[in-house]
Amino acid sequence: MGISGGSNQETESTLPIVELRGVHKRFGPQVVLDGVDLKVLRGSSLAILGGSGTGKSVILKILTGLLRADRGEVRLFGTDASRLSEKEWEPLRRRAGMLFQAGALFDSLSVGENVAFPLRERKVSPDRIRQVVRERLDWVGLAGTEERSPSELSGGMRKRVALARTIVSDPELILYDEPTTGLDPLTSRRIAELIREIGDRMGTTSIVVTHDLISASVVADSWVFLGDGRFLASGSPEEMRRSSPAEVRDFFEAGVFR
Repeated sequence: MGISGGSNQETESTLPIVELRGVHKRFGPQVVLDGVDLKVLRGSSLAILGGSGTGKSVILKILTGLLRADRGEVRLFGTDASRLSEKEWEPLRRRAGMLFQAGALFDSLSVGENVAFPLRERKVSPDRIRQVVRERLDWVGLAGTEERSPSELSGGMRKRVALARTIVSDPELILYDEPTTGLDPLTSRRIAELIREIGDRMGTTSIVVTHDLISASVVADSWVFLGDGRFLASGSPEEMRRSSPAEVRDFFEAGVFR
């Protein structure tokens, strides 16, 4: 089950930016992914919905090489990443960004230093770093906060700093792991709107793992629902609301999946 489209001539611009083919993953006796198939086209935005412990975040970890699938094929940017070494994964990771659920900011660094961190790792010039950090903080509504400490910021502001750091290297693909968890409804919606605005501005491909239907509606054009190790439904939000599997209907009736 996947998201697909485009012409028949396959170039890097028309190939799926992400493709999973028959991906399996288990932890001991627990089967988490049981033959998952997925295609995500360049420039699209996808929300992965489902209950706690169904494997949504496991998919993100497999897409970044933090976990390896037990079986199946994982393709990123047209490259089969299924059996790559850690060193061979690095060029693919540099083309992607990930916003972690907790933000993962360094409290010992200032806001500006946190946002600059990926650029320093890549040996970008100091002048260019200052320019891009100012720009990205402005994009997320935090202009002029470079010298502040993360500990001085609210939860929503910290999330925006983490978002600025995620996009500072102009990734082609951005993965979001529960980006609105722990935020109040108004802040959650603003973060979702920022994610959508940035995706549109940068032309990036976005995959968002979430249980928040309101945020998913703002962020993504297409949804998939993960349950029992498989995608039980996929399509536009309206198509998903009409899906027949009981587990999917229960999800929408509840409004959020607990």
